[in-house]
Amino acid sequence: MSKLEIDSSAFDQVDLHDVDVYGFFLQRRGSEISLILDIDYLAEWTLLANNHFEYLVAPAALTFLDVVDLQIHLDWGPSLRKEEPYGVMDNFSGEISIYDFRRSAYTDPIYTEQSYLRYELNFSVPLDGRISLGAKDFTIVGRQDLIRSEHRNLDPDQRPPLILGG
Repeated sequence: MSKLEIDSSAFDQVDLHDVDVYGFFLQRRGSEISLILDIDYLAEWTLLANNHFEYLVAPAALTFLDVVDLQIHLDWGPSLRKEEPYGVMDNFSGEISIYDFRRSAYTDPIYTEQSYLRYELNFSVPLDGRISLGAKDFTIVGRQDLIRSEHRNLDPDQRPPLILGG
């Protein structure tokens, strides 16, 4: 297996659909802010003969560098009682799952520097969740080698903690 390292030059090959987010952080270094998302990156999906999938996955940090105009909208809504099958309360779950990842030209007249691009993450959970921002670059860096798995996400004991540098 190999270590995962991707930057914005490979944007067209990056697929974040169905990627879960375990945490997100803002990190300030001098005058620059980075947004870091702790994810299980799905490097490959393979349909097996039994109609099940096998995944090549790695715990990773998705980092947007030198962020401007950050907007975060995450709304899990009110608690709802689920009558079936267990009659449990379903409230703030904290679950975040990416549906779509897009990039476009940065058109805001305040930032005319050509190196900024606008990124948008849309989420299926919470429904209609979104993060949008301007950034100079992004990286996806694995914290260990890619792992073959029958599941899209790794078990907690397979995920080394995300350690942010100072």
